[in-house]
Amino acid sequence: MKKFICTIPLQVNQRELEKVVYDAVDNPKLVYGEAVSFPIVPVINGYVNDGEKIELLVLKQKAEGTDLNYEAFQKQVSQLCEKRGIIYEIKIIEIIFDETSGTHLKTFLSLIEHIGENDDLYACMTYGTKPIPIVEMMALNYAVRNVRHVHVGCIVYGQKSWERNINVIYDITSLFVMDEVVHDIAAMKMEHPLKYIQDILYFTEE
Repeated sequence: MKKFICTIPLQVNQRELEKVVYDAVDNPKLVYGEAVSFPIVPVINGYVNDGEKIELLVLKQKAEGTDLNYEAFQKQVSQLCEKRGIIYEIKIIEIIFDETSGTHLKTFLSLIEHIGENDDLYACMTYGTKPIPIVEMMALNYAVRNVRHVHVGCIVYGQKSWERNINVIYDITSLFVMDEVVHDIAAMKMEHPLKYIQDILYFTEE
């Protein structure tokens, strides 16, 4: 099953979060002409077929602002899925609002408990406190290395430039792939691992 991992932001507004049309970089599947507040919505649009069944794993901290923002998230996901006939289920993973190792390890365990064999995983690293994207990456790494036939389809980051009023959604899946390469190289005990990594990345020495 295709599963989409994202985090509800903490921003507190009197109204719903601002909606923007994201410009997609390096991945035409992320092109989505409608204004949204959550970069995971263009990911769903680009990677899910009409009428397909999917699951959303939503990290939600117990803090001011997340309830209102979650309502906006539900609305935007519902609008897309109803238009495309997508059948979806949202599973909320609630997080205590602190940054202790225990809290983040519990979040990690909660995430991997929802990942099973043959899952295709998609993730958004845009929102949440700084440790949360690290936890998401940990869960993706665990799943790929330990659960049969798990595949990471796309990882994104949505960026907003307040000065230039530019909104961009980046496909950062290559960073995950690079981490896997580094892990494999370390296991191989290569004599010149950095040179091998540079060759993979098509780096050239001046």
